Amino acid sequence: MDDRLGGLVGAGAVLGGVAAYLAARGALAEGWMLNTVVNRVYMASSSRHGAGEVLAGLLDEPGRAPAPWIFVLVGGAAALVRPARLGPDAQRWAGAFAALFAAGFVAVGAGGVFFRHYWLMIHPVLAVAVAAGFVALTAGETKRACWTGAALAAAVVAVAWLPAQWTDKRRLAASFLFHAELEPPTRAATSPTRPPRSAGTPGRRTPCSSGDRTPSSI
Repeated sequence: MDDRLGGLVGAGAVLGGVAAYLAARGALAEGWMLNTVVNRVYMASSSRHGAGEVLAGLLDEPGRAPAPWIFVLVGGAAALVRPARLGPDAQRWAGAFAALFAAGFVAVGAGGVFFRHYWLMIHPVLAVAVAAGFVALTAGETKRACWTGAALAAAVVAVAWLPAQWTDKRRLAASFLFHAELEPPTRAATSPTRPPRSAGTPGRRTPCSSGDRTPSSI
């Protein structure tokens, strides 16, 4: 069986199985509504549907932490220019990954919302493409070339990946390790004029609100 035909048959079997299960449970109409109608209404509620706005939205996440996408570009360039570094089928795989990325971008940008968790749909393809880029950098013909490529890869991670992760983790820590007399950051953001809660006021417990615990002791 042709690979493409096999893929279509497999996808049809999965979708058909899901539809058959929902029909047997008497929930086919509800499943269609929740997975199709509701999503169409949600997509229509976004104001970012222009080509320029969608493109800007798709560039937000790669711009925030560009390191993985740098590796993707390196791997793609190597597949086109020096495919021997990635194997005999490098160009064929590069075409397949380009199609998968295109489909992923459509999935992320279709609603015009661009929440960061939407990018999880692309992460499996992105991870394999990043690995290809790393291999392309470190598969030099000499030991010196290999070490140079490894140093470049480490520099990309240090400059174009770690700063964004450090910012994210600091925000996460701040959301848990706030002082007992201050509003939680998420609540303060929505009610900036609300006075701070005193230490003796009943309310939401925090990691620092009982006993002598302090942020430094956690």
